[in-house]
Amino acid sequence: MQTQTASQTITEVSTPVPAKSPSLYDLARRHLDDAGNDVAEATEALVDLLCDDAATLRSVLRPVIEEAARTTVGDAMRAERKAILGSYKSRTDAAGRAAVAALASGITRSLLDFPLAGGVRLRDASRTEVEEQAGLYEAFASDQARKARWLRAVADRMGTARKVADALDEATITELFESA
Repeated sequence: MQTQTASQTITEVSTPVPAKSPSLYDLARRHLDDAGNDVAEATEALVDLLCDDAATLRSVLRPVIEEAARTTVGDAMRAERKAILGSYKSRTDAAGRAAVAALASGITRSLLDFPLAGGVRLRDASRTEVEEQAGLYEAFASDQARKARWLRAVADRMGTARKVADALDEATITELFESA
């Protein structure tokens, strides 16, 4: 009579987990290492790999395309917000003259057209959606304000030094960041 240990039983039943496909960065790093940090040689080898191996190309490019799409959509949203806020500014700065001209040409935009993060226009947003968007802007503003305070403190502490590293060490930079 044979006895099996628990580890033998688990080993027999378990199936191997497929390896995760390497990212474009992983492949670039590998080719750069293989090429002795020669950028041109690594680039050529990586392009050759991607052109010759359709499966690798598909697995690598999907995340790249998703990120490019996300960035482009975000850029379009920011451009639209900027145009709407610019339209508002021109209407208020010109005290009606630009507003009349814009209305006459039919290209004016209303602040009610301002798009929120989920794509909903301000005019169609619920109170909850407006409050959530306000919270996002407050968080961004708070983060940016802290970085501004930190960098001002760094500049103040530099004195006449030409470079930050000539005047301040990591501990001081960390202290200034934490107190900002």
